[in-house]
Amino acid sequence: MALNIARNIADKNKSVLFISLEMRGEELVSRLFCEMNRYDHQNLRKGFIVNVSDFQNKDKAFTDFLNAVDFEIVEQGYSFKDIEAIIASYYEGGYPDLICIDFAQLIDTTVAKDERLALQDYIRKLTELAKTKKIAILLVSQLRRLPSGADYNREPGMEDMKGTGALEQLSTVVILIYKVIINGDIRVMVKLAKNRHGACGEQEMRFVGENFRFEEMPERNEFNERKDLA
Repeated sequence: MALNIARNIADKNKSVLFISLEMRGEELVSRLFCEMNRYDHQNLRKGFIVNVSDFQNKDKAFTDFLNAVDFEIVEQGYSFKDIEAIIASYYEGGYPDLICIDFAQLIDTTVAKDERLALQDYIRKLTELAKTKKIAILLVSQLRRLPSGADYNREPGMEDMKGTGALEQLSTVVILIYKVIINGDIRVMVKLAKNRHGACGEQEMRFVGENFRFEEMPERNEFNERKDLA
């Protein structure tokens, strides 16, 4: 989802810095290619190409896109000092419009005695950076694993975010992605659990796994406002 958002923002002539703490840049680029071109990722990894000419056209269009947009993928940023150094190196006194960080639980926690405090300080500094430099920051986080015997089909809440309450307290918007099983049918839900600028709610989305692509479902996409969460 973060990669889908980043690509769409870059496509609107905005500068995007994607800080990947988990995956290599080449892995993200291959996923980006498949998402944009609706290409099967397994076929790409195996080098299985059904139509060579069609693939070459897609590859050229993708290369043209990368050359036209301001989209940087960096495989570091485990500390806030790393992020400051990246910005200074890539933007020469300026700042990107959007910073995506994937993901919060992989940051360097050795800078503080307590892991929770380290994550809290990292998020606080990100919040200050966003406010003072007018940067949008998208921070990806895991959800905590439910204990044995818990209801695994319940929808998650902000209390399920893993790590620290700072994720909930300092964020402007919180989006939770989860699956539910309804009559044996697995559905992917996107829940706006916190929104300082308006109502909260949830809606179903289609996730095309082989393309790493989230798509809207017009036939069932009425936004269900949750006044109790606003």
